[in-house]
Amino acid sequence: MSEILERYESDAVRGLQGMFHVPAGELARTFGRKDSGLLYAESDAIHRWLKLWEETCD
Repeated sequence: MSEILERYESDAVRGLQGMFHVPAGELARTFGRKDSGLLYAESDAIHRWLKLWEETCD
């Protein structure tokens, strides 16, 4: 349990880094598709973009 809290407190969790430090607008510019006809709830789109962002960080 202490290792989990330590990672959280030291900002070492990649998903949380994205949520707290990468603006949604930056995610949209990088991963959004203007020509897509698909409709997503805003939170679903941001979740998908964060997942894509995390994959590019490896």
